[in-house]
Amino acid sequence: MQLAKYSLLLVPFLLIANSDIEILSKNSQDILNTQKEINKLESDKLYLDWVNKINLNYNKSFNEQFDPTQESQTFSVEINQPIFKSGGIYFATIYSSVSKDYNDLAIKLKEKELIKNALISIANLKKIDLEIEKSKLLLANAKI
Repeated sequence: MQLAKYSLLLVPFLLIANSDIEILSKNSQDILNTQKEINKLESDKLYLDWVNKINLNYNKSFNEQFDPTQESQTFSVEINQPIFKSGGIYFATIYSSVSKDYNDLAIKLKEKELIKNALISIANLKKIDLEIEKSKLLLANAKI
């Protein structure tokens, strides 16, 4: 008898398990989605973090001391990329991918924790409802 009662309690939870995220409030869902988006953007930033800046310099000067048409121009491009650190570049890109996966798992773990807490709260409420119903039936039985 007790086994049947507890198995009936599990039926709603099995139905809810198909749509885990809907059990959470809209705010919690938004927070989790924002954390996932932040994780993706940080991972993309880390992936390209090894790229160094490119400097462009331009200089133009006129000299009218001896000849009014004398002018000089200089243009320089400075690229400082770690060409000889290709292993470091490879591992930096791998690190960004692994870091994203790790953070995705941490977010998923937090999501599961929130869902677990919500299901425990629902189960406790259902248990209290059943205890109230049991008390009402015991009271009705005592009156008979």
